[in-house]
Amino acid sequence: MRYGRWPDDSGQRTNQRDYASKEDEDMRTSMKVTVLVVVVLSVLAAQMAFGRGQTEPVDVEVVDEVLIAGIPTYLDRFDSFLLYSRGMEDRLEALGVPYRYVLRAPSGGFSDHTGQRAIFEDMLVIGSNIIMTLPTSIEVQHAAFEMIVDEYETPLVITDYLEFAEGARPLGNEDLVRFASYRHSDMGKAVADYVAQNYPAGTRMAMIHGIPGVITSERAAEELHLANGMEIIYRHFANFDREMAYRATQDLLVARPDVEVILGMNSTMAIGVVRAVEEADMLDQVDVIGFGGVVEELASVAQGKMKATAGRNHFIIGEYMADLVVAYREGRWEETEKTFAAPITIYDSKESIVRDLDERYYPMLGDEVLGLLGLK
Repeated sequence: MRYGRWPDDSGQRTNQRDYASKEDEDMRTSMKVTVLVVVVLSVLAAQMAFGRGQTEPVDVEVVDEVLIAGIPTYLDRFDSFLLYSRGMEDRLEALGVPYRYVLRAPSGGFSDHTGQRAIFEDMLVIGSNIIMTLPTSIEVQHAAFEMIVDEYETPLVITDYLEFAEGARPLGNEDLVRFASYRHSDMGKAVADYVAQNYPAGTRMAMIHGIPGVITSERAAEELHLANGMEIIYRHFANFDREMAYRATQDLLVARPDVEVILGMNSTMAIGVVRAVEEADMLDQVDVIGFGGVVEELASVAQGKMKATAGRNHFIIGEYMADLVVAYREGRWEETEKTFAAPITIYDSKESIVRDLDERYYPMLGDEVLGLLGLK
């Protein structure tokens, strides 16, 4: 079952402080205390049963319900991690797997590394069996990963990456780590190839980045765009934030109205970019390309506002995450695949959406967009 509620139907970003009601918060506190007491008693019992140096394990009761901690960078109903979560929960419920899902995010989004680290610690203390996360930074949170798998020996699923950052310290229990989703470099290449196929050399491009680090260097794929003869005239870091991307694009359109293509490096920022271009009445002059392929981007493509978005099937990624939960519960974790990469798809027309989009997205698109797609 879900712990707390999904964010409201507006699809706007929220966090653990404001997405639950007072009653939910009271329930959360009560459940945390209950789980913590159970965990402490279980640890004490295990210590008494095994003792130091004991080589023969004794029979212990296995808890049937799996406690899953979901820790993204922020909570947005239609953004990637919550879509993964929907796919995971739908599959777990279809299989009849008993589970509890605790979903929390840092209040400061992608830049709130300390806040996410604190949530990791909280979720370990209450006895989470598996931690699922989209980290604020694969590099910055590496010490937290060490805590999770080496100190607490808790299975860890990292989304939106397929490996640790280059040069990262090896983990002692790296077999407890699984990666799900895609490589940022794969999405970067897919977009670079699309731009090269659809725009001539010399096209003036702007890049609205999130934060410095692996995501920026791999997803931007600047070396590919430059090799294809594109001219990058503007770069800005907008912290993966819709409003920051919106304001940066407003500034860009004033300073460089000759820009021809703007890359919004994640779904949230891409929507902010489209809003600024539309308000400037420049949709016919400036093409916006998004990264993520979430519902808002798909709707924007169908409406003729966003030129294209690079996406992946969030639901099949969630199903892989569910299969990991099942394997953990059945003692088969070591048999699971260590990485799962969903293919990257470019959606640049109503026809491509109808042809390639998983039908499970349809209810989220709404009647108006489904009508534009000829699906209603």
